[in-house]
Amino acid sequence: MDPTQIPGLAGWPGIIITVITLLSYGYYTNRSVKKKVESAQKETEEKTEDIAKKAKDDAINAMQLHLNILKERVIETEKENTRLNTIVNTITSALEEMGMIVTIRGKMILIKDNKGSSTTINISNKNEDTA
Repeated sequence: MDPTQIPGLAGWPGIIITVITLLSYGYYTNRSVKKKVESAQKETEEKTEDIAKKAKDDAINAMQLHLNILKERVIETEKENTRLNTIVNTITSALEEMGMIVTIRGKMILIKDNKGSSTTINISNKNEDTA
């Protein structure tokens, strides 16, 4: 049976049914595509959030590692400073026993001996000059 031969479908009723069918199909495909696009956007957002969280965690771990290294360096520097202060105090005490008075003020060192002569020395730090 040929649908164009059905009484009432020829002419304008057929056009109306065709238009309604096309509108229904267009509405269905539009909804279907919107759902697919929304789900794809949601997946992309979730992946982006995962990447951002991983980057944040990696950055925090790197900063923590750097902080631990800096803490170790501070501890080592404090130990070295204590050792150097002990050496300077020992040398100063030994010179005082020999009759020399040593005064250290910042970058200036004043040395006086028991004969009345004195020497002033300016400490120049080679590391500061090159930095």
